[in-house]
Amino acid sequence: MKKEIIPNERDIKHEPQEAHLDFGKVLTEARPKLFPYIVGLLSQYRIPSDLAEDFTQEVMLQALTSEDTFRYGEKILPWLREISKNKIIDYVRKNVHQPNSLPNDFIDEVFPSPTPSPYDHLAQSQKYRRLYDAISQLTPTSQVAIKLFLRGASYKEIAHELNISVGAAAVRVNYIKGYLKNKLSR
Repeated sequence: MKKEIIPNERDIKHEPQEAHLDFGKVLTEARPKLFPYIVGLLSQYRIPSDLAEDFTQEVMLQALTSEDTFRYGEKILPWLREISKNKIIDYVRKNVHQPNSLPNDFIDEVFPSPTPSPYDHLAQSQKYRRLYDAISQLTPTSQVAIKLFLRGASYKEIAHELNISVGAAAVRVNYIKGYLKNKLSR
């Protein structure tokens, strides 16, 4: 009596060369469905959407090189979305989630200074004073939003604190910045 050989998991994961070619075809077919997902994620993290093509290519390359981690028999799109999400989160951690360079950049924009002078330090402290006086006249919710932004919080963190969407937090902060710029330039 012949003993039946049951393949182990390693044998199942390593498919023959034909399966690799099919895997590439499956990825190519999934690409058009993945691209809009990546565009949406990029906008959620306020990353320019013109990077969507680059991220899509990186995800496809990662998927091809990580084929052995894909579980055959499962749908490929959720797996690709997970790779996409991780790629974008890595990008955000490395590039976007750096503290804002405010308030100096914001103050320079509100009060342009053509040439530096020995009195810059005094003038800078007066600018801060005027800025914070203007902030104190805002509604409590607006004060929280702009103070968090000035401390380097991301729109996502501001949204969480105010219990609003990320987009609403970005709009609110930008509106407040415009209001303060207008008020302080008078």
